[in-house]
Amino acid sequence: MVNYSDEEGLNCSYTYHLRQDKNGFIWIGSDNGLFRFDGKEFKQYGKKEGLKNIDIISCEPLPNGEVFILPFLNDFAYLKNGRVINLNINEYVKNQFSSSIPKVTRDGNRLYLYGNLNPQNIFIYENGKVKKIPIPLEYGKRYFATLRFEPHTYNLYLHDPHQEDILVYNIITGKKQHLKAGTGSMICEKDDLFVFLNKNTIEVYQLSAPSGIKKISSYDCSPQENVFYGLIDKNNKLWLNISNGGVLYFNQSLTVKKRNLGTPIKILERYVINNVLVDKDDNVWFNSRNNGVFSSQNPFLPIISICL
Repeated sequence: MVNYSDEEGLNCSYTYHLRQDKNGFIWIGSDNGLFRFDGKEFKQYGKKEGLKNIDIISCEPLPNGEVFILPFLNDFAYLKNGRVINLNINEYVKNQFSSSIPKVTRDGNRLYLYGNLNPQNIFIYENGKVKKIPIPLEYGKRYFATLRFEPHTYNLYLHDPHQEDILVYNIITGKKQHLKAGTGSMICEKDDLFVFLNKNTIEVYQLSAPSGIKKISSYDCSPQENVFYGLIDKNNKLWLNISNGGVLYFNQSLTVKKRNLGTPIKILERYVINNVLVDKDDNVWFNSRNNGVFSSQNPFLPIISICL
């Protein structure tokens, strides 16, 4: 396990989301700008490089070489040919993301940005320009958490945790479909998989015909395992971030349907981990709340070797 921090050039207190681009570079959002790691050195992008806001929660590397930047206060920008270009769209989005960072769906070089709760519009970013698609949906007094948007079908997935209901709404045709699902809050999603936290139970659902969606597995957390975030990695394996320290790793693909998830392995329990990235070579990257970034080379041989 390698720990990258101030001494290696990662001079920040908090690190947030991790991303990898098509060339293998690792991108790290932090409270002191955006960092790019090439395997040897960190390149920092901050106010000197043109960022209006250096509290960077995340970024989205695109196939055309651009890197879309998501700061905490939504002073959106993008990197192109090593230069920061700020997007003056705060008036345009009318503070629809003022309470949280937007959810993002990537489709090639196009990004779709939308709110986490009762979204009003979907904003489309492509080649330095932004346009919007209104969502003509009356929410009434119900509060829907946004699960995801599918750009190829124009289906928007919204979750009402109190009604145990997922609303699938087509923003073009207005067609609605209701799927029965669990209560609680969504932890993460990927492709046709949704992971919810229902009290102290992790529940994994999968979209399937003809019922629409079904629960395929679950895991009962202990009282000490207060899950606040999660990730389904590129191998469809589940990682759960624990608020009092550590990450739970389930060494099985969620697509292999089992009634109960196997016993997880707890990793880095002395550190609060904000995000996990499994890169193209199956190396695992962990970014911590105030202890930099940890990286393990080929950790699955064996995984127990990184349980610090």
